[in-house]
Amino acid sequence: MGKLASVLSAGQVSVRIGQPCAVGAWLATLDPETRGEALTMMASPDWQSASLHRAFRGIGLDVAASTVARHRKGECKNCG
Repeated sequence: MGKLASVLSAGQVSVRIGQPCAVGAWLATLDPETRGEALTMMASPDWQSASLHRAFRGIGLDVAASTVARHRKGECKNCG
């Protein structure tokens, strides 16, 4: 295994650099009930990120569906 592959497999690469995660920052602004609902929906495999993106846009989050997907996978920047 090469150096890059060993670093990746060891989980030593952090994507948490740069600007904060837009989804995480938005979640922090929501009332507890709406935040809980959003977190539950994002944790559920029953909802596609594109559907969540459209619903979230309806209550103030203007980001791409791919941004929602990254947040769901834990691949977003500076979240939490």
